[in-house]
Order: sequence, then structure tokens, then C-alpha cells
Amino acid sequence: MSLKIIKNKIRSINKTKQVTKAMESVAAVKMRKSQKAAFDTRPYAFHAFGILKRISRSYEGGQNPLMEARKIDRVCLLVVTSDRGLAGNLNNALLKKVLGAMKDKNLSKDNTGFICIGRKGYEYFSKRGFYIEKYYKELGDVVSVDMLKEVSEFLVELYEAEKYDSFIAFYTNFISTTDQKPVIRTMLPIAYEEVRRIVKYTLPTKGKYSEFRKTIDIDKEAPYEFVFEPDAREVLKELLPFLLNIQVYYSFLEAKASEHSARMVAMKNASDKAEEMSVSLKREFNKERQAVITSEISEITGGIEAMSG
Repeated sequence: MSLKIIKNKIRSINKTKQVTKAMESVAAVKMRKSQKAAFDTRPYAFHAFGILKRISRSYEGGQNPLMEARKIDRVCLLVVTSDRGLAGNLNNALLKKVLGAMKDKNLSKDNTGFICIGRKGYEYFSKRGFYIEKYYKELGDVVSVDMLKEVSEFLVELYEAEKYDSFIAFYTNFISTTDQKPVIRTMLPIAYEEVRRIVKYTLPTKGKYSEFRKTIDIDKEAPYEFVFEPDAREVLKELLPFLLNIQVYYSFLEAKASEHSARMVAMKNASDKAEEMSVSLKREFNKERQAVITSEISEITGGIEAMSG
């Protein structure tokens, strides 16, 4: 390989490294903001899910259509992915989780619909002929509960119209900067055991809010006898959609924190790899240059000897 080619490769790799380092820095800033939003929401989400857990325990299936279990013929999957790539295995791991769950539950194109938040999930399932009920794109990194209210209201609308008998959410849960785990959650119908599982999983086992876990005994049942005004049916009619909205919002925050963390790690790995390649090429360049210099010295020496002879 000529010195010019090696030089061009080194220059190209260094430019790539500059790009990946910049993307790493941007992702790091976004990651910290998303992590804070997700972490700060966990105590709020925990208590909201706790209310939902106690209510679902008290009135399971008896007071509201959203809590009424049905024979499951059609299922809608809410899949939260990123709009952009360069996030390592994040989206692939989640899509693999979705396909595995579909296989386990015997779901097919005939009895399954999709609500996609994020372009990656939408492109994957639409290209494979799955029915897309709705696609939400470019929601941004910072959203409010009200911004995602449209999603939860759409879930309720479809469920009350009995178009689907169950709604299952798939998103990536943020555990740490280097650890994100795809999870599956049944959102509708609202059932005691499922909400209890969500509550238990919401509490972090390590990190900033791990102490919060130690102060709460998730398996200890709080009193769940409530007095409703004007009556239970009317109160649940207002409360359950709101708590469902909290679930959607929390899922989005966890997915967003996971996305930026995965992208930061992926860009760091790319930068480190570019540095390794650059060092290796510089060694090769020096080796080739030394060989050229040695060859030139030999030619000069040979020429001098020939002239003196």
C-alpha cells in the first residue's frame, strides 16, 4: 500500500472520529436530560401505578370497561422505538422482543394491529405487511403528559369500540447508562396482577432512586376500601384514562433515556475503534516510510560505489 493511500485513510478515519466524538457529546447531553426526566418521574409513576393497583384490586372487571377482561381474538401492540439509528442494538433487541411475544401468543397479521411511536418500529412492521393503526413520529426528546394524551385516548377509543381485546406495550426500560432492557407490559384491560408487576419493576434496584425502593414494601397491601363521590363508576371513568396516560408517558420517557444512552455508548465505541485504526495505520505508514528511506539510501550507496569503481 502506497504512502499516499495510507495518508488518505488516516485523514478519512480522523474525520470520522471527529463526527462520532461530536455525536457522542450531543448524545451525552441528551442522555443526562432524558435520564433525569425518567428518574424524576419514577416516584410519581410508582404512586400513580399504586393507586391503579389498589383500584384494580378492589374493582377488578366490575366498574369500568377498561378493566373488563374479554376473550382475546384481536390484539394491538404499542411499540416505542427511536426515530433515528446509530444506537447500537437498541431497536433490534426491542423488535426481537416483539416478534418473540407474537410467536408465544400466536399472533399473526390477521389478528394484530400496531401503534408505532418512532420511525424504526413503523418502518419494520409496515414493510412486512402488518396493519398500522397509527404512527407517531418526531415527538422530540422532551414531551409532557398532555402531549402523549392523544396516544392514551386513542387506546381507550379502540378498546371501548371493541376493535381489540388487549393492548400490549413494548418499550426499552432504562437500567443504567450501559444497560437497557426491552420490556412488555399489558396496558388494557387493566388487571391487578399486571399493574402490580409494573409497580414492582418501576422501582430501581440501583442508582439515584434505589433508596426509594427500600422505603416501600410493594407486597404489603394497603387498605383498598374507597368511598367514591358521586359514585365509583363516574370516578373510575375519569381516573383510569388519566392513569393509563401516565403509563404511556412513563414508557416513552424510559425509551427515550435508553435511546440516548445506547447512542452515546455506540458513538464512544465508534470513536475508540477509529482511534485504534488510526494508530494502526500510522504504524503502517511509518513502517512503509522507513522501507522507502532504506531503499533510497541503498540506491544512493550503490550509485556511489558504482561511480567510485
